[in-house]
Amino acid sequence: MDKLDLTKDQHLLSIRQNNEVIGHVEIENGKIFTMGRIGYNKYSSFIELIQGLQGFEISIDDLYF
Repeated sequence: MDKLDLTKDQHLLSIRQNNEVIGHVEIENGKIFTMGRIGYNKYSSFIELIQGLQGFEISIDDLYF
């Protein structure tokens, strides 16, 4: 599996619960950022992102690309 390319600034995905968008994940300047109801946070890897979302009871099934 290839690594996530953090050199491309882009909107990566939206996060939904009960079919409602509650946040977004974007890549900017080599970091992963969350925004919206899930908070404004910065992560160095996709694994850290998933760990950070656990506190919001968001499972991988709630991520839509």
